[in-house]
Amino acid sequence: MPDDGTVTLLKTGEARGSADGSLLRTLYYDILADGKRVGTCELRPDTAWAARWSGQVSYTVFPPYRGHHYALKALRLLCAEAGKRGLDRLTVTCRPENAASRRTLELAGAELEGIEDVPDAHPLRASGVNRVCVYRIDL
Repeated sequence: MPDDGTVTLLKTGEARGSADGSLLRTLYYDILADGKRVGTCELRPDTAWAARWSGQVSYTVFPPYRGHHYALKALRLLCAEAGKRGLDRLTVTCRPENAASRRTLELAGAELEGIEDVPDAHPLRASGVNRVCVYRIDL
């Protein structure tokens, strides 16, 4: 289990991607702090075309636990896991209006590549996501 002394990632599952690259292989984790489940995160280690807009990482910290940098700590652990899988960079995205996620990415040293329209063929479009901030993290 990846652990930084404050946050531990507990793997809870895995999903296979699709052959056409529209769905990415995903590793699911719970974010634990002091033994409590404070959020969830995902690592999508594939580099299929869909990763450009859905990102290779996602994280959610539950409202009662926000403000403790748990997302940042989980992101750093996910970066280490990605490096162990042979990746040398990650694409991470968020909605432009998500100031907390943007700040987390900046604290992690991510570089904003741009704010992009999500292609019509991308699965995010079906959920109403039209634009995303695309960040790069070099590992």
